[in-house]
Amino acid sequence: MKPENPAEPFKRAVGTAVRALAGEPELEVTYSAEPSQLRGRNARLPLPSRNLPPNEVAAVRGAGDAQALRLAYHEDRIHNQFRPSSQDAAALFEAAEQARVEAIGSLSMKGVADNLAASIEARYAQRGLQRVRDKSEVPLADALGLIVREKLTGESPPESARAAVDLWRDFIETRAGTDLDKLAAALRDQKAYAKLTRTVLKDLDFGEEADKDSDSGEADDESEPQSGEEEGDEEQDARGESSSTETELGESEGDEGEETSVEMRADSPDEMADAEPDDSAKPWRPDQPFSNQDEWGYKVYTTQFDEVIEAEELCDA
Repeated sequence: MKPENPAEPFKRAVGTAVRALAGEPELEVTYSAEPSQLRGRNARLPLPSRNLPPNEVAAVRGAGDAQALRLAYHEDRIHNQFRPSSQDAAALFEAAEQARVEAIGSLSMKGVADNLAASIEARYAQRGLQRVRDKSEVPLADALGLIVREKLTGESPPESARAAVDLWRDFIETRAGTDLDKLAAALRDQKAYAKLTRTVLKDLDFGEEADKDSDSGEADDESEPQSGEEEGDEEQDARGESSSTETELGESEGDEGEETSVEMRADSPDEMADAEPDDSAKPWRPDQPFSNQDEWGYKVYTTQFDEVIEAEELCDA
């Protein structure tokens, strides 16, 4: 029997951890030499080397953690409502939102923070940002994302991107520093955070079109409860048409069908009618097991009949 590649057990472990962190048991995790990508319920991570050097291990874990946190703490419906339509403003908005979901994981779990830091360091080192000398060589979205990360977590930009961020720091903080400082208070409220991000874009002179998009999005949001019943009927018809279409398309276009299905579930009338999320809650995800065990009123009455056996007595290492 052919020996297993040493990287295979590591890949299986990372995949399991990513699914657990995302709260998505059916998430498909693959590995490729192409850039990391999250598409629907498919996560593509960097392909680890056979010898698994420590810095690469952490970078792969970090890429997985970043995608898992995006699935766990990000809602597409809210994001699309506030996302600017212009390419430059949208890039800034995306960078700030990714910094938000990663900050939630970093502040909650030290190991996740270390993994994300390693992944960010590797990504910017690969792009050669440590050698830049002029702002024109650094995308503003990269600099803003790292400064937002710093505001939310207190972590400085990685060594590989520090010079690049410093080229933009005065421009960003002089214009938007006050509003950037407000982002941490809205960390777990995606809608409030998105509105603040639009204010930051306005501070950076990307706000004219953003304001127009936001006003339109908020008007649509306010009208949703009044048309819920009609939308429900239309949603049912859409699901039926989509289902028959997916059947005709076959397996070769399964990815597109899966994305369509996910988008329809995200836009269902029941979810549109949900109240604004609480600062500490994630209303778009089901409660985690044992999350409310303090309310059960359960207690141990006796340990008289308990038998405790150490794991080492049941199996070897």
